[in-house]
Amino acid sequence: MQEDKKCELKEIEYSDLKLNLSSPRLPKSIQEKDEAVVMEFMLLEAATLHLMMAIGQNDFFGGEPLLVVEDNVEQDKYIVVEGNRRLTAVKLLSKPELANMKKESIKQIIQEAIYKPKKIPCLVFKDEKYILKHLGFKHITGGKSWRILEKARYLYKLKQKEFPTTPFREACRKLAKIIGTSRNYVQRIVIGYDMFLKIEKANFYGISNLNDTTFNFNCIIGSLTYNKIIEFLGINFQQENPLEHLKHSHLKKWTHWFFEKNADHTTRLIGDSHDLNMLNKLLENPEAFKVFNRGEQSLKQAYERYLDNLHYQASIAEH
Repeated sequence: MQEDKKCELKEIEYSDLKLNLSSPRLPKSIQEKDEAVVMEFMLLEAATLHLMMAIGQNDFFGGEPLLVVEDNVEQDKYIVVEGNRRLTAVKLLSKPELANMKKESIKQIIQEAIYKPKKIPCLVFKDEKYILKHLGFKHITGGKSWRILEKARYLYKLKQKEFPTTPFREACRKLAKIIGTSRNYVQRIVIGYDMFLKIEKANFYGISNLNDTTFNFNCIIGSLTYNKIIEFLGINFQQENPLEHLKHSHLKKWTHWFFEKNADHTTRLIGDSHDLNMLNKLLENPEAFKVFNRGEQSLKQAYERYLDNLHYQASIAEH
């Protein structure tokens, strides 16, 4: 590979390719496990079996090579940064014994397969950072968008790798430029993921069945668009460390409202714009918020109390 080239196209034996165990698409509870655990996670999604069928019937499409970097641990091995599901599909076509689940489905796919590729076209990059920049546009603002928590993991990692000492707002501006979106959006994603890490570190406050695979990250992103909710959580977007004065007790309350289920298997807040708007309004009215916070009234009931207070104040003003 020439020194001035960022990447080189190669055909590489599938056995020399390793899954990216720290991929932002993997839940943290899966990351850094062995390949068997990652494959099992991927097989839980039907898309992996569909990929096996497609490759088995049509061969590996050379127009979309895997994006890889050289492994720093094993010589002549490569880490797949982009294309882990396709690599999993190829590996299972030749070595079905790697799978610990869905064995009958895999057996059927292999029996019908015409192709079992041994070598895969790969773009070998000198540095992972070149791939990360590409993935930012493709999977955050491009046509193959990741889920929101996957986007957050990616942006958080990219910020740490590319701009570890750059002031926060400037780093977000540069990230936004790389992936083709607004700085405000990047700020919400990065701050939101930092909040998520704090919730995760607190073991999700002991809420039953809540973990990194069931957590709805949209609740955070939605909340960070409402001024009173931001204020309630103690977040300041203008500070170098926006979470420096985070109110941890309020973050705990927030998490319970959105994720703790009652006897009817429902939560106090849903997380859509309707509920977020009502919560934001309640936070403007101490009396209405107090009855909601104590659990004496539902969000809707407390919001109606807030509206009644508004009507009462309006009628006083008219007289």
